[in-house]
Amino acid sequence: MRYMLLLMVSIISLFGTSVIAQDATPMPGCTNEQWQEYFQGIQNVIDLAKTVTTEEEFRNALVVIGGAVELAQGNCGGKEWSSEEYPLGIIGPVLFGGEIYEATLESSKSASVSMLAIEGNCGAVFMSTSLDGGTEADLWRFKDCVGMIEVNSPDDANWVLTIKRIK
Repeated sequence: MRYMLLLMVSIISLFGTSVIAQDATPMPGCTNEQWQEYFQGIQNVIDLAKTVTTEEEFRNALVVIGGAVELAQGNCGGKEWSSEEYPLGIIGPVLFGGEIYEATLESSKSASVSMLAIEGNCGAVFMSTSLDGGTEADLWRFKDCVGMIEVNSPDDANWVLTIKRIK
């Protein structure tokens, strides 16, 4: 567990300066230079992960590497999850290196989203669609948050959760 925390702190510190330095736009994208910074940061995390010595550290390193990729995707235009990819509705861990995100939930039937904080300041996250489904949008605010997202919906409901970094 201590090794996983070290890797997470490494990711946030590697990506923190380039992420915060971006202009806050409603749908931030990344320049080639920013993508190169992300790729270099991911490579640095992989290099650090090569020093693992136990099976548990290896599993933790894989989670953190996946989180680093998701962080880069989320900060460069948003990330989308669906009931097709995640039929049980359990997503994560997801790393949020920014402060403000726009979350949009689209569902064919009633659905709700909540998040359990694993690390950092995640605050309270909850949103839901109407009983007939539809689209719900919300702003999520946190700082250096790592969380597990849960989407609850009927088994036959189709849903898509999109999260875009604003700041």
